[in-house]
Formats: sequence, C-alpha cells, structure tokens
Amino acid sequence: YRYLLVHVLFASTFLCVEMSGYAHNRRRRQRRSISTTLVTTAVVGYGAYRLAEWLWKSDDDENDPDPEEEGIFSGWESWMSSSSSPMRNSWGQQQQQSPSAPMSQQSSLDPRTQWKLRRQRVFKCREESIKACQTCWPALSEKIEEMTNTSAAMRKLRDLRASKDGHSDDLWKEIYVETLTRFLSSVYTHTLWLSMSTVQIHYVGGRMFRQTPPLEDHEKSMLTASHQYMLQHGLVLLVPIIRKTILPFIDEWKATTTITEIDLHELIRKVQSTIDATFSTQNNKYARNWIRFVLPDDSVDEVWDISRSPVWEDAYGQLLNDTMHTLLVLPENGEEEIAVAKLMAPIKKACPKLSLPQNYQRWIAMPTMLELGDISFQ
Repeated sequence: YRYLLVHVLFASTFLCVEMSGYAHNRRRRQRRSISTTLVTTAVVGYGAYRLAEWLWKSDDDENDPDPEEEGIFSGWESWMSSSSSPMRNSWGQQQQQSPSAPMSQQSSLDPRTQWKLRRQRVFKCREESIKACQTCWPALSEKIEEMTNTSAAMRKLRDLRASKDGHSDDLWKEIYVETLTRFLSSVYTHTLWLSMSTVQIHYVGGRMFRQTPPLEDHEKSMLTASHQYMLQHGLVLLVPIIRKTILPFIDEWKATTTITEIDLHELIRKVQSTIDATFSTQNNKYARNWIRFVLPDDSVDEVWDISRSPVWEDAYGQLLNDTMHTLLVLPENGEEEIAVAKLMAPIKKACPKLSLPQNYQRWIAMPTMLELGDISFQ
C-alpha cells in the first residue's frame, strides 16, 4: 500500500504540473489571439493609418506607461473581447471571438485599478494622436505648397532680369503674399489637424474602452473622412481666406522695401489677430467656426459638440500661439533693416519645424490639450 501511495502521489504531482503548464500556455495563446483581434479591429476602424502598436498590446509590453502594473492588460483585453457584434477582418469575414466576458467585469474592479486602466488608455490615445498627425501632415503640407506655388512668379522674375525691361514690384509682391500665405496656412492647418486628431482618437478610444454602445462604421472611419475632407474641401476654403487677409498689410511693399525682422514678426502677428477675430465667438456670436475646414457636415454629433465647446477654443488657441512662438524665433540682429526678399527665406524654412518630434511631445502635453483629450475620452 505504501508503495502504491507513493506512485499515486507522484502521478498526481506530475499531472498538476502538466495541467499548470497547459493552462499557462493556453492563457498566453488566448492573450495573443485577443490582442491580434483588437489590433485588426483598430486597423479596419482607422483605415489607412498605422495603428499596429496602438492601444491593444499584451500585458508584457515593456513600453507600457505603467510597466509595474503587470497583469492589468490581460483582464482588460478579456473584457474588451466581449462585443455585442461580431468582429470582422479587413476582408469583411467574421472572426472567431474569445469567450465572452461579462460586461460587469470592469465595474467589479476596484477604483484604483479602473483609474489605472483609464490612465493607460488615455496615454495611448495621446501617442496615437501624434502618430496620426505625423502620418497625415505630409499630404496636407504638399497641398498647401501646391496652392501657394511661387515657381511661375520666380521664372517671370528671372526673365525680367535677363531682359532688363519692366518693373518687378508686382512679381515680388506676389512672392511675398504666397510665402506668407504658405506659412500661415501651414500653421493654422497643422493646429487644426492636431486638435481634431486629439478629439477623434480620444473619442473613439473612450468608446472602445467602455464598449457601450458599440462603435458604428461611420465613427470608426471619421478620422479618414476628416483627412480627405480637409484635403479636398477645407484647404480650398482656408488658404484663400488667409491670402485675402494678408494683402492689405503688405499693399505698399515693393522690391526694394526694407524692414526689420521684428517688424515682420509683428506684421505676421497682426495678420493672425485679424484672422482669429473673424472666427472668434467671444465678441461675435455669429462668427463661423474653424471646424468647417476640417470636419464634414455628417460627422459624429458628439465630436461636433466638443469642437464647438470652450474647451476646444482654449486648447486650439494655446496650441496656435505656442506654434507661432516656436516658428518665429528672432535672431540677435533682429533690429537690423533688411530687404523683405531676404526675410522671406527664414519664413520658408520655418515650416519643417512643425514635424519635429520634440514639438509634438510638448504640444500634446499642454494643459488645455490634456483637458481636450480627457473630455473627448469621457
């Protein structure tokens, strides 16, 4: 009996170890399956945008903002897998889902864990807002350059110099106008797009976090729709407004006009104030909202409401002013009188600073931008 009892205990121990290893591997496979399914859903939802590294990583992600919180992602992903509608891949085929977890699973977590889960998701939304802006900005910038092209004026100016006949004032004025229009259009467009990316990604991220009610198709694709709308319609409206606003400020400029760089920066600020006054609702309740340049009429009602709120205006205004301050840097000899033609060169070179990573990190972390993202995530 003693011999038999030893063998039984040994077999039981071996079986427990095997079952434990099987269960551990099964949980790892399940986490991997859930994560893959959620990534596929995100990719389908955001269309052309690269979201493979976004919200739905496994719990062993070493880049997680709270690496010490191991195990939180696992429970969250299990809860996320319980959707009322079947998930589909990019070909429209229905995918196999993991066993449904009760919708009350999140509410059963203690408040501290819920708060950490929410903080992690908001952090990921901020990162993805930067990625979306960086991914979409080149196309918007190229469209602005196309609409403010000075190549024809430069060719005419060279021909005029070669022939030594005629006046070049009108050509130079055209170059001045288009250069300033490109600069200001880039600043306003970039500010609008980063603000709108923040709202839309946080809104969708919050909806996916709560899963009540499930996201609809037009909500999943609204970032793509906004980008296409701004390319095809928004910039066509915005750039002429900025060009028209600039014209009176440089009406007396000629080819030989000289000003200081401080004067040029002050002029740009005055143009900005004039443009802002056209769209400010503080003193003019009938002012038209900036959102018409970036958001289609059939967009999500909640996004429209956020974009018309004082929170949006505060975030957009702070982001716009900081962007201007970042790009308009005065040199040590800023009080020296210089030909306007030479001053246009640093204005042209300022726009690439919009895509510097360190600027994005600072802009997305502004107090008003954090508040905008937090309100959109609710």
